[in-house]
Amino acid sequence: SHVPPSPSPPAKPTVTISPTKMDPGSPNTILLCTMTGFYPLEIDIQWLKNGWPEKEGVAFGEELQNGDWTYQLQVMLETQPQRGDVYACKVEHASLEAPVTVQWEPRSSNAAKSKLWTGAVGAVLGVVFLAMGLSLYLKNKKGIRDSIPTSSSRETPAEPMDAAPQANPKREVKDADASSPRGGIRYPACISN
Repeated sequence: SHVPPSPSPPAKPTVTISPTKMDPGSPNTILLCTMTGFYPLEIDIQWLKNGWPEKEGVAFGEELQNGDWTYQLQVMLETQPQRGDVYACKVEHASLEAPVTVQWEPRSSNAAKSKLWTGAVGAVLGVVFLAMGLSLYLKNKKGIRDSIPTSSSRETPAEPMDAAPQANPKREVKDADASSPRGGIRYPACISN
């Protein structure tokens, strides 16, 4: 296979910081400082917190060759960012006239917690309003049912199979009286024994 020639001038690194969470239950955040596209391999990386060197929780990844004689490297910092903290990844390399410093600030240390609380409060309020609305709906529906006589109160009770056929079934409807205390139905004389 053909290997491209090595670059004669040094290649400048591109430096980025990206936050990530390995364990959602942990308060720790992992900051990754990634340097890509640099040559030669010798590079000096330092994490700073509020302008001071940060040594605890720092881990260096392996240098990886990109296939064009340039390299990439990741340096991790595990920390618990607080509001107002400023983190920086400071990089010194032969290709740079002065060190490059890329900064990262936490948006809010409790952003995830506040989103969780907002969601929980919203859900509780939603359930409360749903319950209130449902109870009002059922109360109004029951009130309407109590004030208007329903068709079921006027129905004729089922007759036994061996009952004598009615002489005039239409007479029952004609004789119905809504003011009658027995639900508005008068039974024809032929049914009563």
